[in-house]
Amino acid sequence: MRTFKSILLAGSMLLAIPAFFSSCKENAPELDYEMKVTVVNDFTNVVDAINQSNVSKEQAIKNIAAAIDNMNGDQKDKLQAIVAALNSTNTTLEKQLNVIAGAMQSMSIDLPAKVDLIKTAVEGRPDYNEKLEAVKAAFENINPNSQLETLNTLLDKYGKYFTDRLATISGAFITIGYGNGKLDQIKTAIESLSGYGGKLDAINTQMTALL
Repeated sequence: MRTFKSILLAGSMLLAIPAFFSSCKENAPELDYEMKVTVVNDFTNVVDAINQSNVSKEQAIKNIAAAIDNMNGDQKDKLQAIVAALNSTNTTLEKQLNVIAGAMQSMSIDLPAKVDLIKTAVEGRPDYNEKLEAVKAAFENINPNSQLETLNTLLDKYGKYFTDRLATISGAFITIGYGNGKLDQIKTAIESLSGYGGKLDAINTQMTALL
């Protein structure tokens, strides 16, 4: 019952956010996802082809991860290509979320770089709901053993940027659940939101009490 109330309250919190801020699948050419991607534009084109192919979302994410892992160049080059794909004017939100998810599944990008990618993806979105979706895509696909470390590192990196902190905490709250010692970490993260306004502090107090 307490968990159910927590989920309900988290939902009401997300629905309340806009008041606080003014802030297709088509046939595509066959693609070899083990190909060596050599330049930024190559990766963006590969992402477009993957997302337009008749494969499931899960398979598209795996194919993007494979493209990243087989990309020529070092980690810096790969991060540049990923950020360029996220910023492409032809890339829809759905495609961008697949890129984020693929980057989290990549075996050739280390955790600090993945954290920086999440930060970049979240900060680059003016819309709160898009921030939230970016966080969820990341946390759903990153190594579960790294989720809490990622959450804490992101909160440190954001500093006092409230919307980014809230989107990250909410995305983590929705995605990683309560088990295996995660409850105390989520509670601490929620408590870090105090001091941002009476109305939100009241929600914060209620959520903390339920947790």
